[in-house]
Amino acid sequence: MQPLAGVPLVGSCLTLGEALMCIWILIMTLGPTIYWFPTHWDFWGLRTDHLSWLSAKIQLTITGVTGHYADVLLGLLIIPVSRNSLVGQAFSVHHGTLLLAHRLIYYLFSIAVAAHGITYIVYATDGSSEGDKAKEEALATGNPTMTLSESKQRSSWFVQTTYTGIAAFLPILAVLVTSLPYIRRQHYNLFYYTHVICGIIIFVASCIHASTDFYLLLPGLLLWIGDWLRRAFFGETNGLSSKTVATLENIGGSWIRISLPAKSSAEQMTEKPVPTCEPLLYYYLNAPAVSRFQVHAFTAAVSASASHGPRFLLQRVSGKPQKRLDKEWTWKLGALVPNVQDSRDLEIRLEGPYRINDTGYINASHILCVVGGTGVTGALSLARWWLDAGSVNGRFTLIWTLRTRESLEMKEWTDLTDIATNNSSLEIRSHISSENGRLDTALILREAFRVDNVMAANARGDGWVYSAGPDALTKATERSCIGVRKDLMRSRKSGDQGTWALKNLSWYFEA
Repeated sequence: MQPLAGVPLVGSCLTLGEALMCIWILIMTLGPTIYWFPTHWDFWGLRTDHLSWLSAKIQLTITGVTGHYADVLLGLLIIPVSRNSLVGQAFSVHHGTLLLAHRLIYYLFSIAVAAHGITYIVYATDGSSEGDKAKEEALATGNPTMTLSESKQRSSWFVQTTYTGIAAFLPILAVLVTSLPYIRRQHYNLFYYTHVICGIIIFVASCIHASTDFYLLLPGLLLWIGDWLRRAFFGETNGLSSKTVATLENIGGSWIRISLPAKSSAEQMTEKPVPTCEPLLYYYLNAPAVSRFQVHAFTAAVSASASHGPRFLLQRVSGKPQKRLDKEWTWKLGALVPNVQDSRDLEIRLEGPYRINDTGYINASHILCVVGGTGVTGALSLARWWLDAGSVNGRFTLIWTLRTRESLEMKEWTDLTDIATNNSSLEIRSHISSENGRLDTALILREAFRVDNVMAANARGDGWVYSAGPDALTKATERSCIGVRKDLMRSRKSGDQGTWALKNLSWYFEA
């Protein structure tokens, strides 16, 4: 799906690859209706036709069919969608596409479950069977797949279907509500733990409600097991199962640096080499001193080498009351080094490194990074890689937008700006939004890729844009990239390249 993922279909909202994925999900869910509907119609007809009970036949048929929709969607829902998931790695699917699929599946699942429950409630509250012994015998209360006589011969376990369905539906609503963007951003811990705890309840209650659900969940469960085995025992530091002592530093401006030591010579000799010199490698970090359960993804600002391990730059979240901020993972971490220039050893569990599913930067003649906030970490690693690669004819531009100037004193940033003063092909700029307003991404792309802004008008090559940071910034950058690509396509068709110093443009955004 990766080749399609870069083809814009509906503005910046949906790509062709994502649209095909949505169609595939709908076909997987709705396609079997061809089999389920007539099967249910016949099954309930055998129980109700001789009673002239058409309303129950219709209601229970809809209940059964929508229940099957929910079964299939539940099986798709459990497929892991983390950045390092086996599905994403095997099929080179962008993390954003996986998250889109996960959200779409959950919305459809919630709708199917609601329809399933509502149609059953309509049937259960229908008073037409009251006092009619034949109707009461035909469909048992609590589990209409059995007759009343059959339900009495079995244990009460077999008539708990209604109650287990309710037990599954309530946590489904809880996950849906806490997953709303505002709640997820403002109350991340609530979102995180609700997702984990209610997710387990949903899966267990669903398997009790309908035993076939376990078999639909089994493929996803096996993927989870495979993912967690890899996460726990493999990687640069043997995964999350082992601890590593890192250095935690308060570098000012609400920023924290985590530095890992270099591997010992013995480890480098015995272990299989890992290409950690690559840029944009990301890891998962767990700090047991802060939380035993939370694991967060971070892109290394400085890739590992023979002399040092990877280095990470974290910024404490803002925009919330202090009482709530104190409960945030980054603030708890920062509390361990409360003063500027404080440092200490910290045991962490490290998983990774993982590569992004895009290597367009390798052959690009001009790399443009438009980043905000902590999104600068990936751009810093990319700039270091570009300098080490020693590109003679290429250009590299990095634009970092941030609210205040305080963060510009960070060593990783100042080192790069110093190098840029003596390298005409490297441009490093900051944009202070509190002073200059929002960054105009369309203007940035025009300035970067116009002919009059490159060394020579005939030096047209491939452009590659990297963007990370706030959603508003990445979406604006994506819209601008789509606009440039459309202009390039029109220029190619007309035979005139116009003022663009590009042949092609591609991009990668951190979700």
